[in-house]
Amino acid sequence: MPRPDTTEAVVISALRVRLAASEPKALKLIGEESKRNGTDALTARKIDQIIESVRSKKPER
Repeated sequence: MPRPDTTEAVVISALRVRLAASEPKALKLIGEESKRNGTDALTARKIDQIIESVRSKKPER
């Protein structure tokens, strides 16, 4: 297997760092959106009920 070019390896490393650094910001945005939508306090039982309701309305193939 050919060894990656040094420039390519540096770019890939930089992208990984950028993605890792932006993750907390993304999680914060998701949390804020869930609070706005009122979905930040759903219980597991309520989530299961919602999933069951949506699946029952969906036509089977």
